[in-house]
Amino acid sequence: MITDTEWLRIRRELRHGQLLTGTVVRVPRPGAIGIFVDVGLAVGGFVDMALLPQPGARWPLEGTVTPFEVWAADDRKQLRLKPVDPAYLSDDFDAFVAEHRPGRPDEIGTPLVRTYRYVGPADLVAGAGAATAGHAVASRADFGEWAAGRARAEWDEPYTYVVGTDGLLRLAPRRSEHVACAGGGSVLAAGEIAFGRTGDGRPTVTEVSNLSTGYCPDLSSWQQIAEALDRAGFERRDRPDAFTHAVVFRRCTHCRERNVVREGHFVCAICGAGLPAGWNVDDADPGTGPGAGADDGPAA
Repeated sequence: MITDTEWLRIRRELRHGQLLTGTVVRVPRPGAIGIFVDVGLAVGGFVDMALLPQPGARWPLEGTVTPFEVWAADDRKQLRLKPVDPAYLSDDFDAFVAEHRPGRPDEIGTPLVRTYRYVGPADLVAGAGAATAGHAVASRADFGEWAAGRARAEWDEPYTYVVGTDGLLRLAPRRSEHVACAGGGSVLAAGEIAFGRTGDGRPTVTEVSNLSTGYCPDLSSWQQIAEALDRAGFERRDRPDAFTHAVVFRRCTHCRERNVVREGHFVCAICGAGLPAGWNVDDADPGTGPGAGADDGPAA
């Protein structure tokens, strides 16, 4: 079994819709479950039965070599795939995508795990470095050590957090700049987070957002903060299942200003131009903008 760090690296290097040649290695029950595929990576691939045709006699046999598209991946160490050959694809695939993955066309070509570079004021990144990085939380013990150093009054307001490119949660006081908490590097997620305790003293996450105007992370960054909280020892019953305050960021393609989309109104607050449906805040010319040149190493 590969490590969490290695699985994160693999996902960062793969893109939605990327083509991989695979060999079908196991078909446990044709017509049910799905098929297991070897794509030459340290993890196996899997095609869910929902993407495969019926009846099961139409499924590829064990030993079949055929191309697949990268479909999805989460904290489970398994790559979800989609057959490329129409003969191995569900007859209702288009209807399935329209109902369950309507944003799929916009995902094609984007990384499975997006890395966010700093896009805020240049003067803030200039003072960020290893000395400013937030407290790294790799386990329940790490969180306990950090929490023990916090005064009771500090628990009354959220903290600044980032998830570094190593997948670890980093925490800093609320008024800390995210780029400082990240040590000046790129991140997988950023926002504000609040903690509480159960009656028996077990720590919980009560609020979590993606509110960071320095990194402007997409809503898809939830997966990375969720995985970081899992590594930090939080049980899933003790944290939300999604952002409690979700912020939609877009960059205006006309005036280039960053925007927060409010109430689904995709119009630039500066120039009035329409904003794109998909996340695009980092779509800047190479070498321009305050975040240009920010390193992509671990925020430590």
